[in-house]
Amino acid sequence: MKHFLPRALPRRQRGVSIVELMIGFAVGLFIMGGAVKLFVDYLSNNRKLLLETRVNQDLRSAADLVVRDLRRAGYWQNASSLIWVPNAANTGGSYTNNPYRTITTGTANGSASITYSYAKDNDDASGSAENGGFRIGTDSSLQMLNGGTWQSVSDPNAVTMTMAIAETLATIELYEGCPCLSKTTCTAASFLSAGANYATRPRAVMSEYTITLTGALPSNPTKVKRTITEIVRVRNDSPTGTCPP
Repeated sequence: MKHFLPRALPRRQRGVSIVELMIGFAVGLFIMGGAVKLFVDYLSNNRKLLLETRVNQDLRSAADLVVRDLRRAGYWQNASSLIWVPNAANTGGSYTNNPYRTITTGTANGSASITYSYAKDNDDASGSAENGGFRIGTDSSLQMLNGGTWQSVSDPNAVTMTMAIAETLATIELYEGCPCLSKTTCTAASFLSAGANYATRPRAVMSEYTITLTGALPSNPTKVKRTITEIVRVRNDSPTGTCPP
């Protein structure tokens, strides 16, 4: 007689409990929250980088414009008239001053301003000059003097600007070329301080300007702010004084 063993009943499948389900949801939300935060930080940093790049680019373009135009200050095609020419009677000499040598710095809307002139053609003192200059407008944009009118050359909605200007003057002594020294009718000591010819000695004044432009993002001026400094050597020196007869 055969004996049959009872067949094992299949185990009933069990699902997750409510506690396990809640823990799974919590872990999933935690991972999802971290991923979302990383994505949001990426977008924020990317936007900040783009804004900083735009501020830097606009600031660099503005500085290049100021430097290139300021270097033309005092340009005069008739500059050969600046050369000192002795007269026939050998009683001294003369030269013609550059009519466009004056550069004026001041303040406009809380920032520095600068104005100057130059002649692109063969103008003389009676001719008309091309006037140039830069300042900060009431809307914090960089403005350029063009054709007698101040025009904005930067977008204040993208970058707000301020400008500072420092002027450095250096004197180049020219009295060593005076004919009276070779004729022994004057001495080098007379051109030095307290000498008889010191006040009227021939010399050239060399001008150098330090331009500092600061640009900021209008929506966040404290966090996105950049400064650029350029040094401009004005090539057209201003000669003064004469050699004694």
